[in-house]
Amino acid sequence: MTGRCSDLGYGGCYVDTISPLAVGSAVRIRIERDPHDFQATGIVAYAHVSLGMGLAFTEIKDKYRGVLHSWIAEVSGNQSPKLEVPTAVAETGDYDSIANLRQVLNEFINLMVRKKTITENDAAGLLRQLFR
Repeated sequence: MTGRCSDLGYGGCYVDTISPLAVGSAVRIRIERDPHDFQATGIVAYAHVSLGMGLAFTEIKDKYRGVLHSWIAEVSGNQSPKLEVPTAVAETGDYDSIANLRQVLNEFINLMVRKKTITENDAAGLLRQLFR
């Protein structure tokens, strides 16, 4: 499947596509931007019918972390090829624990929607913040 990537961050991104996958689907994503590419695994955190889906990264191999850092630095106006790693990751060095926490929070927010504790719009806002 192909789509346009936007809102790229350390935790995930949004993919514009007419046929988004179901929430919770496991994905492998590859983003190309000359001369580099970025690859990661993730899950679909939220989906908007006929518009796209929010992906949460669950694993990023070391060789692709530098690419992600440099792209984020570029769009944020930082000339440095590497940005500082988010505080929780910098302290622990454990990307997998952060990804696991995000996945659990994603499942919890979706459970709250199914139980009608919060609205889908509120959930979408929380998920966007979670995966920035």
